[in-house]
Amino acid sequence: MSNFYVEFIQKRRAGGSGQHNHNTIAALLDQKYRSSKALKDHEIAHIMIALLMAGQHTSSAAGSWALLHLANREDDEALYQEQVKHFGDNGEPGKFRPLAYKDLRDLPVLDSVIKETLRVHPPIHSIMRAVRDDIPIPPTLAAPNSKSEGTYIVPKGHVVLASPLFVQMDPAIWKNANKWEPSRWNDPEGVAMMVLKEYTDEGSEKIDFGFGAVSKGTDSPYQPFGAGRHRYIGEQFAYLQLGTILSTLIRKMEFKIPTVVPEHNYHTMITMPKTPRDVHYRRCQFD
Repeated sequence: MSNFYVEFIQKRRAGGSGQHNHNTIAALLDQKYRSSKALKDHEIAHIMIALLMAGQHTSSAAGSWALLHLANREDDEALYQEQVKHFGDNGEPGKFRPLAYKDLRDLPVLDSVIKETLRVHPPIHSIMRAVRDDIPIPPTLAAPNSKSEGTYIVPKGHVVLASPLFVQMDPAIWKNANKWEPSRWNDPEGVAMMVLKEYTDEGSEKIDFGFGAVSKGTDSPYQPFGAGRHRYIGEQFAYLQLGTILSTLIRKMEFKIPTVVPEHNYHTMITMPKTPRDVHYRRCQFD
């Protein structure tokens, strides 16, 4: 994929500036670092690959997992009733007021479904980072069952793999950790809301990595969009996209699956089902 984009970018450069206006690659060709150094072709290629993966497969995967769970339970009824209560039907069953951006903040059931889906099925299950300098890990941050009494050093040049899924499914933190339970996000004093506050708290320490100030979120065991410098820049858009898709489908369709929700396939880059599932759907019946 990198070679494909590099070849494409080189053709764009050779074609002159007048042939490629108003697109992402054209914008990146004109960008420079703060040091005034221009982006290299392979750097633009890797940004495009990241945009491709982050903007399409991750949201579609998360939306698919949400629908699989809703089809396997009765939560879709609660979601539907929330739609009726918030948007109304004006005396005409099945007729809803159009969805607006501000509405998504007022749909707690839908919001809890999205958050729980991202907890159990984070689209990116593994994150790798190259170690640029030796990193000391003090005993206080070692695993609870670790026998090491000294500081552990992650050597320079090594690659560290972190999995947000590991702590998001840790039974030491979450009650019924392996179960998909959206209701856990409805308890204002529960663990879910506590860790969410650590991840998104507007009153916490902020840092600006070049795309606006965000909370670090590095201390939270809930990190579906990563944390720190590499926290996903499209986090808010992902919530908007998932909320819009699910809200639209729930008000129009009823979903069922004849079997259980499939297990994860961790051999793929994006967290996908291990085996395919057919979701049965029909238009909502109105009296």
